[in-house]
Amino acid sequence: MLLSVAGKGGRLNVVGDKLRLLLPSDCVPQLRDDVRRHKPTLLNLMRLTFLIVQSGVLDATVLFVPDETTKESLVSAGAEPCSIYTAAELRLLVLHRTTTDELRLIHAAKQRFNGNVANP
Repeated sequence: MLLSVAGKGGRLNVVGDKLRLLLPSDCVPQLRDDVRRHKPTLLNLMRLTFLIVQSGVLDATVLFVPDETTKESLVSAGAEPCSIYTAAELRLLVLHRTTTDELRLIHAAKQRFNGNVANP
């Protein structure tokens, strides 16, 4: 849902206990209805700390999260586990000076095996 809103050029913001939705005027009404229907879940997600990144290198949307707890919350809300990178995983990729070619291979392996990046 969050990715759908972002993909249409929209924005979601939490203001107090309310969810504010801004969508382009030409957006299909179905998306607005979906946001209303999933409002409680979206409010909970919007309170989490994470970053949505459209990666040109991976040709994919990935999420960066601080920890496994946040990852599990996003997975419970429907995010693909293999598209989520924790701070620990990112730290390893940076420490090992992972090249773009290596990153593509690692991401493909993470998708195929539903795995995590770990120290050898």
